[in-house]
Amino acid sequence: MIKYISAINDPVLTDALEEKMAKFYKKNESYYDDIDFNRSAWFDKSNLLYQDILENSLGKLICEIGCGRAGILDTKQIDPNNYSGCDFSSSLIELNKTKYPTANFKTITDPKKFPFEDEKFDIVFSVFVLEHVVRPHLFLNELIRVVKPGGKIIILCPDYFGRLSISSQKLGKLPGTGTQKLNNGNYIDAFRTVIYGRVLLPMFFYWKLRNAGRKSVFLLNNDPSCFSFPFSPDVDAVYVTHKEEISNELNNLGAKPLEIKSDLKDFAKLKRWIYLVHEVN
Repeated sequence: MIKYISAINDPVLTDALEEKMAKFYKKNESYYDDIDFNRSAWFDKSNLLYQDILENSLGKLICEIGCGRAGILDTKQIDPNNYSGCDFSSSLIELNKTKYPTANFKTITDPKKFPFEDEKFDIVFSVFVLEHVVRPHLFLNELIRVVKPGGKIIILCPDYFGRLSISSQKLGKLPGTGTQKLNNGNYIDAFRTVIYGRVLLPMFFYWKLRNAGRKSVFLLNNDPSCFSFPFSPDVDAVYVTHKEEISNELNNLGAKPLEIKSDLKDFAKLKRWIYLVHEVN
């Protein structure tokens, strides 16, 4: 039930997972309708991290990797002429082009390479995207490639290692929480859910990732629940996001970490999110 691989050390299995995920997204064309829940966050003044990304982006040439419906443009605070965004859905990109014809939208055709030239942008950011990436190390390298020297990379994603859990992990043979299974009379599966979710999986993550801040692992869920259970947000997450691992990798690639304000740190900790800002050398 606990089936994990390393994007670094298991290239053949990683290739197979990437192919399976591509088929999943192609088959589920309504995916972007199902996950369009973060658009309102750009308007929420209490969401300090979204507001910080917005403030960093003002007057800059910016790029959003995994742009979805480009909700940041809906705030009307960003000039579409200064915005570029990319995603995998060609139909979604065409809708974005119709809505914001002066923005620069591109379809991602190769998951290993963003459709933009080198050293083009002042700011490149991704919001709740990295956890869905099968090759995080290549994704981070591409972020650096498209940023100008002195430009910034901003990443916002769940802190799965901090939680010692990932939302795509199957905990039992049936979907649902342990409490839901108890209420439905599925006592054995409820017990299995508790044991895996509160004991075995946290122990496994800690053992596998305790040194990831020094030596990258990029642990992937090789059997996310999106292949078996009804869709809900993040059941397709594959990368067990690790703050130190991500930051260390960016630093090694030539993007130094910048200090985050204390209120932003506190907000990220409260939400159990990772928020990183790095400057490209």
